[in-house]
Amino acid sequence: MTPSAVAVVGGGRVGLSLARALARSGTAVAVLSRRARPLPSPLQPATVAWAPALAAADLVMVAVPDDAIAD
Repeated sequence: MTPSAVAVVGGGRVGLSLARALARSGTAVAVLSRRARPLPSPLQPATVAWAPALAAADLVMVAVPDDAIAD
């Protein structure tokens, strides 16, 4: 199954690399971040509105540093 919509949690180097590859393959991608900011083409700006993006996603990918996740 190929997801039609993906949410990528984390707008760092790894998250953006994943998001750009998915977007270039035709997948709708939402990058979720702590702050809204413009992103490189072909991505839409990073969003802080996580709930709607997560609800619309077929797949959620987490790309944050280990120390960003609380125990």
